[in-house]
Amino acid sequence: MSDTSGLTVLGKTVQHPIDHVEVFPAPANVTEVAFETDELMSMCPVTNQPDISSLTIEYAPDA
Repeated sequence: MSDTSGLTVLGKTVQHPIDHVEVFPAPANVTEVAFETDELMSMCPVTNQPDISSLTIEYAPDA
């Protein structure tokens, strides 16, 4: 199991922007990670109306 004792943001409610990304070593058996959400909101640059989208990010962590 990874040592996550130094994490200060991950798993907590955050009310303000942060200036760093928290990282921790990937477990040896993890070869691919996927993050999915169907709650991505942005503003349409043409109509200035809110757009709701989904997003999937897939990556392979360093060994």
